[in-house]
Amino acid sequence: MKQIKAGLIAATPVDTRFGLRFLNTLNVEGFTDVLSQNPEEQNYLQLHGKDELEKRCLKKCLEFEKNGVQFIVLFCNSLSSAIDVDRIRKELKIPLFTPFDFYRELAGIFHHFGVVTANSTGLLGIENFITKQNLQAKIIGYANLEIVRQIEAKILPEDIILNNGLIDFLNICHVSNVEILLLGCTHYSYLYKELIRIQKMKNYSFEIKDIDHGLKKVIQNKLHTKIIS
Repeated sequence: MKQIKAGLIAATPVDTRFGLRFLNTLNVEGFTDVLSQNPEEQNYLQLHGKDELEKRCLKKCLEFEKNGVQFIVLFCNSLSSAIDVDRIRKELKIPLFTPFDFYRELAGIFHHFGVVTANSTGLLGIENFITKQNLQAKIIGYANLEIVRQIEAKILPEDIILNNGLIDFLNICHVSNVEILLLGCTHYSYLYKELIRIQKMKNYSFEIKDIDHGLKKVIQNKLHTKIIS
């Protein structure tokens, strides 16, 4: 059987490497591209250059489509929040997946969310999306671009979690009776295993979900593709 081709667009070169690893778990032939060179540039464009960012994204999507990919993944929460994804989808003949396709499923199941993101653009986008899907949803959020910088610098997950307020945010989620904590940045899968360890050690009742696990299932279900677990 001919291997499926997939394109992936990420925000930074490091995120692109994370994205390629994600595509490998889907057992597809992956092609990647990037929209900025570092977190600071991406953050600036999301705040002050949304039109330019959307043009870049559409151009790369059309290039992927022309080169024969069968679906595209927009592998960035805050980027997906900053641009009009539906407008880009209308220009394409192939599926375009974003983290919000995963959040749509969760919004129908849970009512009280904790969300940690790279910046306020991503946090606001996730809150807007979930509350549109579920009028009863409540969101507690935390945004910190420094976490992304430290992940890109390859600092150990336990040190990042300890030194950037994430332990405090986990405690806030616990006392606030949060049902699920979303790691609302594709970089944050780097922290997933350590956060799960802390969750079990402290006996927190809320679930923790990251994009790598959730979006994979969405793509599998939509494309009816056999994916290696």
